[in-house]
Amino acid sequence: MSNFSPESKYDKQGAYFWSLVKKSGWTREQVQALMMKKSNKTHWNVLNQLEKRQVIAVLKKYVEKNKKENEVAEKQFRQRIMAFWSKHGHTKEELYDLMVEWGFEPSLRACRYNVLCSIWFNVRKIYEGDVSHKEHEGITENTKI
Repeated sequence: MSNFSPESKYDKQGAYFWSLVKKSGWTREQVQALMMKKSNKTHWNVLNQLEKRQVIAVLKKYVEKNKKENEVAEKQFRQRIMAFWSKHGHTKEELYDLMVEWGFEPSLRACRYNVLCSIWFNVRKIYEGDVSHKEHEGITENTKI
């Protein structure tokens, strides 16, 4: 038997809700403020179905907004990598060959942000030596977009 109250367990809709919270990048405090604003309650399990749907609808909008912003940032990051590579007199085919050698897909478009970070640092190492301890133009391996 669990020592937790029944309110601490989430149904499938609650699990979906918390996945949206994570994807939206919100904190627990922001979520509680949203629930207070919408329903004057601070815990998922005390919301009624209408209130749950309202909170989920708001979070879906923020997840979609973050997704679009991330897509734009990833595109700009791809362009930055290719511009740096081209500036040093190389072709995209040479970069794609190196990417395969490093264990990545042979296309920048196929790469997500964390892979782009690895490619960026590998490309910078070629021209600047070890860049793992440096921060370049605000981008580090731990930067979140």
